[in-house]
Amino acid sequence: MKYQKQAIIIVGAYSSGYKLAPAFLGRGYQCIHIDVSTEIAANYNQDNFFSHQFSLNSEKSQTLDTILEQLKAYSIKAVIAASEWGVLIADEIAAYFNVPQN
Repeated sequence: MKYQKQAIIIVGAYSSGYKLAPAFLGRGYQCIHIDVSTEIAANYNQDNFFSHQFSLNSEKSQTLDTILEQLKAYSIKAVIAASEWGVLIADEIAAYFNVPQN
């Protein structure tokens, strides 16, 4: 059996939300970022966003169904809305995988 690290999904890691990934990486989880809006992301300092911290960084143009299909390849532990813009999508993803959410 192949061992797979559990993953934490971080939705809308804008502003200070990008700082969540290092905390989970340090505890042995892999992190996945779900981007919710090109317009919102453009308003934040992307120099602070380190995409290398994420095993997957969803494309802004993807549908939720496409994102859910991609996420099936991971062992999802929890979903976190890292900004108010990610709350609804985080709720939908958490309900789909039946995992804890904030």
